[in-house]
Amino acid sequence: MTKNKYFVYWCKDCDIDFLFRAIKKKNFKAHCPVCGDFIHTELVKHLWTDKHYVYHKQYSLEEDDILIECRNRKMPVAEIMKILDGRTDKSIYSRIRQLKDKGRIAR
Repeated sequence: MTKNKYFVYWCKDCDIDFLFRAIKKKNFKAHCPVCGDFIHTELVKHLWTDKHYVYHKQYSLEEDDILIECRNRKMPVAEIMKILDGRTDKSIYSRIRQLKDKGRIAR
């Protein structure tokens, strides 16, 4: 399996980080997914990975609901990883702990 090159950009206007797969074009500018502008985007770092990569993406309400339902059904984290594509086991364990602290998942 080959590794893919990704770039992490930061939009100064929206103050968000976003991930973009490397494109072999001269003078390429990444557009912000929120405002659609490329003037205020700045390259933060390069990443090499061999699978889909989620870089500090927050969990959506839909993902939280799926995670809560899966834990109520006593599904193992390996199965939950298949459902929540792009999430690592550490990320899922961390989110489960956060949801337990908030009282949304029974201990």
